[in-house]
This record gives sequence, structure tokens and C-alpha cells, in this order.
Amino acid sequence: MIISLLVSTIGCLVPVAATEEEMPLSTMLELVRTDLKVEKVAIVSDVMELTEDEVDAFWDVYRAYDARMSVYWEARLVLVDRYTADFDNLTDEVVEELANRAIELETMRYSIKIEYFARLKAATSANTALRFFQLEGQLQAVVDFQISSQLPFVPKRPKAE
Repeated sequence: MIISLLVSTIGCLVPVAATEEEMPLSTMLELVRTDLKVEKVAIVSDVMELTEDEVDAFWDVYRAYDARMSVYWEARLVLVDRYTADFDNLTDEVVEELANRAIELETMRYSIKIEYFARLKAATSANTALRFFQLEGQLQAVVDFQISSQLPFVPKRPKAE
């Protein structure tokens, strides 16, 4: 139910923003991300069902996690910006650089999750940590879909010899 509401909210934001021709995709995505940050706290609060003993510890770890993920998202938006800016001139070299950077960023995201699962588990419980990362996975899947649905596929070009 909560995820459906979030999907509807994002779905409404992205097409409206996408109709603004002068708005770069990364700017549109940053607006969506900013709106989501506000809504995400409410969603996390509702879904987590934290005990009184867990509340302070959970939110302390969450804020640190969110700060680390903000670094990831900033880097991802830079990558999206570069991809869209270079789109008409994508050489094999540029495509390889972009692909390698995308893989680095995914590695970064998973490293952050591994670190913060351990921190959240230590601060609360394994159950609470897993519950949060289940929710986080759903939220990230929605955002990932929105990003990928707005990016054009790399144009098919003959292999350079």
C-alpha cells in the first residue's frame, strides 16, 4: 500500500517534469529525489514499527546512512548528466567509461548497504535491520525504474575496428 502510494507520487512527478524540454534529466531526477527524501521519512516511520527502545538508535543510524547515500545519489546524477550530455557523441571509449562508472556506483551502493545493515543490526536488531533494508530495496527499485525509464538506450553502432 505504502509503496503503491510512492509509485503513484513518483509517476506523477516524472512525466510532468519530463515535458519541460529545457529541464535536464538530472535536474528533474534531483527534484524527484528531494521530494522523495521528505516522503521517505514518513514512509520509514510508518513501516518500521519501532519500539521505544529502538527509536533513537534507529534514527541515528538512518541519518548517517542517508548522508552516505546522498553522496551515492549525487555521483549517480553526475553520471546521468554526463550520459545525456554526451548522448549524441557516444564513442566506444565514452560508453566504456560510463559503464565502468555505473558499476563502481552500484558497488558503492552495495558496500554502503552492507556496512549499514551491520550498524543497524548492532544498534537495534537483525529483524529491524532487515525490515529497513527490505523497504529500502523497494524504494530504490522504484527510483531505479524511474531513472532507467527516462534514459534512452545507447544507440546501436557498428563495432569500431
